[in-house]
Amino acid sequence: MISSTIFKQPPPVGQSKKPFNGGIKSGSLQKLNQASRRSDSPGGDVVTFSPAAKARMAKSRQPSFTGNPQKLAEFLQSVTRYVDDETGQPKPEEAVQHIKDLLQEKIANTPAGEPLIFALPAFPFKSPSPEKTISREPDGAEAESVKFLKGLVDKMEAAYEDKIQLKIYSDGIFFAPIKGVPLTEVTNYSDKLRAMIGKDNPKIKLNSLDKIFPDNYQEKAAEIVEKYGLPLAEIKKQIKDKVGLINNQFNHVHRFYSEELKGISPNFSLNKIKKLGKEWAYKVIWAAGALNNWLKDEEPNAVRLSVHPQAKNSSKIYIPLNPLGQNTTPWHSTLVYGDDYKLRVERPPDGSRSKVFMKAKEARDQGITEVITDENGNPFALKAPAGHEIKLPDYAKTHQPPGLN
Repeated sequence: MISSTIFKQPPPVGQSKKPFNGGIKSGSLQKLNQASRRSDSPGGDVVTFSPAAKARMAKSRQPSFTGNPQKLAEFLQSVTRYVDDETGQPKPEEAVQHIKDLLQEKIANTPAGEPLIFALPAFPFKSPSPEKTISREPDGAEAESVKFLKGLVDKMEAAYEDKIQLKIYSDGIFFAPIKGVPLTEVTNYSDKLRAMIGKDNPKIKLNSLDKIFPDNYQEKAAEIVEKYGLPLAEIKKQIKDKVGLINNQFNHVHRFYSEELKGISPNFSLNKIKKLGKEWAYKVIWAAGALNNWLKDEEPNAVRLSVHPQAKNSSKIYIPLNPLGQNTTPWHSTLVYGDDYKLRVERPPDGSRSKVFMKAKEARDQGITEVITDENGNPFALKAPAGHEIKLPDYAKTHQPPGLN
């Protein structure tokens, strides 16, 4: 049995003299595992499936072809975006065909009468950086994302002409130990997000490891990372040797977390921030890869979605998390209400005030300091003064994909 000390909670960043190493001991790493190793692999370790996954695998796999994958692929192509890298941007018709191929593979294995499943790892926990967020719990940004996702699933169903279910996997338990976030904060975040979605919502379901494995979720998280992830030493070697796209991924993640550390621990030296940010990046890539491979076993018939723009031949489909198509997430952002005639985005058709996601500090630096609270008095959003023109940084530019209009 793999020790759960791999996910033992460390002291919060900034309260320890030594940089946090994620509680992960390099000496405990297993040999290189094949991605998505199944329990019947020759000589392989036995993979632990959740009861729900076992029930799904036990069902008859009579295919259902009642949906319309062509129309659904066309809709998703109108919503998604692709990264600008050496693989190049696909032509619209190429993207539609690629998405259709991904859909048909999963449709062929979906039991008759059951919805086509889409799996999305997302909503881990609120960023601990006060420069990004105004709350450590789900707030206006998450509320807007949930509202948007409900509408998105409705549009997907209308295009597909059959049932669809979005399964969100709240992945904070995998990443919290790396960043020193208490697991109680992670489970509180997912519980309140689940309440936002609604317990009886048949189209969107929020899964989290503490609900899948309630008795030993910390140990299961460690086991999943060990079984499904490449050894950390191998990941570091691939990054050093610039194998594939992993080096680009590492550089992006390193910059991202170094910036976050500046907000969490402003007294850290730049050298310490760079060093700790590098360790975070290594381990986040490690855990994310393991989660990705585990989901292939946990949801073998699900179409994979991502909150990150993908390369054109990816097995995942990117979707935004807000109606303006901003490439930023609610857990790293604050909801800002803008003055309609000054905010340089289209006014929503229902006549409500325009809303955007941006970092809290960038909003405050522009004089946006009024805090809107929810019914319980908790911070919910920031509100711009009347006549104020919000200047959006590049990362938060609105794209408004045609499929969202």
